[in-house]
Amino acid sequence: MRYSVIFEPIQEPGFEGYYYAHIPALDLTAQGEGIAGALTAARELVKAWITRKRARGEVIPMECGSVIASIEVPGPLPPCPQNRGNGEPENRGKEPLRFPDSPFSDSVGDGG
Repeated sequence: MRYSVIFEPIQEPGFEGYYYAHIPALDLTAQGEGIAGALTAARELVKAWITRKRARGEVIPMECGSVIASIEVPGPLPPCPQNRGNGEPENRGKEPLRFPDSPFSDSVGDGG
């Protein structure tokens, strides 16, 4: 089973460097230190959630394909740690971030 995960930096004092990992198809959210930590937490959460659903004989939702889009809203955005203070990510116009040993291609569960 494969599910999309959306990462969002946690913007609360004391959680610098931590991320939320949202799994929209299951309406679940985990958190962890860095992208890798959040992904690990999400994987563990999903595995436990699926195990519990199976034990209860409940249906496990499958992701049938996700589309992720962005919207723009008028006006200045408040600064956040990943922005230059003007609402634009620091890597705007640069090469996209690459994760050569990325765990993003992992599957969750035993369904493949």
